[in-house]
Amino acid sequence: MYKILTIVVAAGAGRRMGSEVPKQFLLLGGEPIVMRTLRRMAEGVGRYVADCSQNVNEWVHKLVLVLPEAYIE
Repeated sequence: MYKILTIVVAAGAGRRMGSEVPKQFLLLGGEPIVMRTLRRMAEGVGRYVADCSQNVNEWVHKLVLVLPEAYIE
């Protein structure tokens, strides 16, 4: 079995953006930036796995999102 671990660190407060909302939660194309990032990462790994193996069931992908505790909900 092959394993892939992706860690996305979205722990910033976005102070330099000058917004009350941290930048990872700002909308881009109608969805929060962090969700867009997670989806793109998962899609990219999926394409990589499909290119590397005929049997995608041999692969396990874990996607870990790191957020400040106050933003987890």
